[in-house]
Amino acid sequence: MKYLVLVLALATVSFGYISHGPQVGIWLPTGDMADAYGTSFGVQYQLLYHMPVIAIEGSVGYVFLSSDFDNVDAHLIPITAGIRSYSGSLYAAGGLEYDNMSVTVETGGVEVSDSEGEIGAYFGGGMVNRMGFGKLDLSARAHWMDFDDFMISITGGINF
Repeated sequence: MKYLVLVLALATVSFGYISHGPQVGIWLPTGDMADAYGTSFGVQYQLLYHMPVIAIEGSVGYVFLSSDFDNVDAHLIPITAGIRSYSGSLYAAGGLEYDNMSVTVETGGVEVSDSEGEIGAYFGGGMVNRMGFGKLDLSARAHWMDFDDFMISITGGINF
């Protein structure tokens, strides 16, 4: 049995290939988060392991959360891991996400900081188009932070 598992693991690795690349985009808060934050800019780096039918994907990002208040500085670090399934150049994706949000507020010359991490999920879709030096990857996703609040991201980037 252990040899069968080893052969299947080696077959999976030998038929796949890895692509990676930077992504940039905008994040749109909804619900209660929209009361505190506006449309924000984010960057991320993603890694894809492609197999014949699906791809395993993972990414680490940094979102500069924009606030209407001058004394508030906040950011979000999303870390995702999931599966992507292709139909031609279109794909659907989903998986788990860990979001670490940090907020710093300055009042009366004193800075107060707080950071919290939550596990959630994401799902979305996109399209990949081949370019001369890589693949253009455009996507839209819904990110459920702590399975309560969610944000929508629209990103684009290049995978090599």
